[in-house]
Amino acid sequence: MHQHSPQRLTLHCECGAKLAIPENAAGRSVRCPKCHLTLRAPAQAPTADTPTRPDPAPATRVVQCRCGARIRIPIGRTARCPKCKAVIEPRASSTPPTPSKAESARPAPPQAIPPIAPTTPPAPAIKRPLKCPNCRAFARGDASICLQCGHDLATPVAADPAAPAPICPGCKKTLPAGAKICVACGINLKTGRRLVTSDAGDLDKVYETTEGVVRFLSFFIPIGIYPVASEAFGTRKPWTTRVLAILTCVISAIFLVVVIRGGGESPALDRFALWAGKPQSAAELRAQLTAAATEELSDGKKLTADDIREIDNAIREEQATTPRFEPYQLVTCAFLHSGPIHLAGNMLFLLILGSRVNALIGNIWTAILYPVLAAAAGIAQMVASRNAHLYPMIGASGAVMGLAGMYLVFFPIHQVHMAAWIRLGLLTGFRLHYKAFIVRGIWVVLFYIAFDVFYTALGLKDGVAHWAHLGGFIAGVVLAVLLLLTRRVNARGADIFSAIFGHKAAALVGKPT
Repeated sequence: MHQHSPQRLTLHCECGAKLAIPENAAGRSVRCPKCHLTLRAPAQAPTADTPTRPDPAPATRVVQCRCGARIRIPIGRTARCPKCKAVIEPRASSTPPTPSKAESARPAPPQAIPPIAPTTPPAPAIKRPLKCPNCRAFARGDASICLQCGHDLATPVAADPAAPAPICPGCKKTLPAGAKICVACGINLKTGRRLVTSDAGDLDKVYETTEGVVRFLSFFIPIGIYPVASEAFGTRKPWTTRVLAILTCVISAIFLVVVIRGGGESPALDRFALWAGKPQSAAELRAQLTAAATEELSDGKKLTADDIREIDNAIREEQATTPRFEPYQLVTCAFLHSGPIHLAGNMLFLLILGSRVNALIGNIWTAILYPVLAAAAGIAQMVASRNAHLYPMIGASGAVMGLAGMYLVFFPIHQVHMAAWIRLGLLTGFRLHYKAFIVRGIWVVLFYIAFDVFYTALGLKDGVAHWAHLGGFIAGVVLAVLLLLTRRVNARGADIFSAIFGHKAAALVGKPT
């Protein structure tokens, strides 16, 4: 004898799950174990011809969790995302409409409700140094009261209504209370100087490249200090300085190959190098050759007529082959160099400092002024060595120092990134000491020009044309001042006049545009 099992009802959920419930559970609420949707079983047992369907379910909504999962939950209820376990808060919504009798046999379609993001706890505050709004002293990031004046760091300082409204020292306009900068003319009301803008470039890449180059170069140059990058304002691409650098490298390489093949002498050196100094006169050559010929004779003998004719022929040949100064040599000598180190040093300063000047004054002005600076440097060296013996001069250092002088006038307060190193000998295991630091442009230019002033003041000779450096530098300073005073160039308040006179320099160089 077996016990009769009760008849079971089958409910179909919207998620596709089938629920088997006993017959005595008719009319009760049942929760779907898969989607947790509440279903209601029919009050009467269905017949064989009528399929069993749940009563209309409560209105639901589709919510998109922050993890991307889409969840259907009843309106007004809290649910937990099955994927990331985040709690989704309910959203206030209007009461869903009551289904009609015709629609009571099937569940109502879900309403399109925009998804809501789950609530997340706020991120912890980052501790960082703060400035006191009262005394402007730095405070610790976790401090709430300034240790200098006792002011609450979270409370701003209220403006004094009795304080007079600030007046811009440049345009003389009355500004709102509490203003710190005049937007019209770009003046800092506290310092009275103009705001300075600059372009630094990709400094991270520059520093990384510089360190690698220094590690290799320090084996050949054990001590060095050179600029590697500069900051300044410019509105143009420095194409002229780049072209000049490429031409100088190509011409110098060809020149070195020709000189090496010629054993140190070449017609190119005689023709394109700048010959400074004074050539020997015929009388000086005759006295020199006569003294040499007399020493070769025995005691008591004199020079014969044949010996005198040989001396005259030697004098004429020497004068015919002696190189002479030509005006074009003032420019051509700037494209010739004596070696790779000489070339690399000049090109480094040309690209670091000269490119900034080029970006400010433009490519046409740079193409015009570069030969002028080279000629001015050559003339200064020729004047200084007018009584010396004839000698050749090559190199672009005079023209480059001219661009450095222009940089000094245009960008004295801008920053120049420097690299200094020293690699000692075997006693220290050839250990490299490397340091990168930042200096204002005025100190960088004055540091290098000080060497030329020192050597020329003491009259020291080291094979360097120091007077050419000074001549090019002075010419660059004069040309830059003329460009500023004639308003051909506007350095945006970063020039030497604005650094000295502040907003009063607008009468000389104009207001920043």
